[in-house]
Amino acid sequence: MGIAVNLVTYLVGTMHLASATSANIVTDFMGTSFLLSLLGGFLADSFLGRYKTIAIFATFQTLGTGMLATVTKLPQLRPRPCHSSATSTCEQANGFQMGILYVALYLIALGTGGLKSSVSGFGTDQFDEKDDKEKVQVS
Repeated sequence: MGIAVNLVTYLVGTMHLASATSANIVTDFMGTSFLLSLLGGFLADSFLGRYKTIAIFATFQTLGTGMLATVTKLPQLRPRPCHSSATSTCEQANGFQMGILYVALYLIALGTGGLKSSVSGFGTDQFDEKDDKEKVQVS
């Protein structure tokens, strides 16, 4: 969840949102990510298996990360830079810009949630429980 560290700074500095609004967006993003771990774990254990779950949710996370990179790079997807002066007000991000940002963030949250629940279990699947050496290493 490394992006959450810098997300408030980005939302306040680049998207010109209020600090409270930015903090709410970050906590909603983090909460959604952790809540979606339940969905990822359920799908992995009940239907898909860990490998397919990791592959599917890694795709979502990659799409979201690519989309977030695009949002930060294209000037049409963020408000104009704010030149601090006493007479000027900063233009906040419009609905379209925020919508694209939300889609990117929640694709990342969906991917992270699915990965979080399966990756550690997938690591233990690499050990052969019938082999005495490996069985000791697992426990």
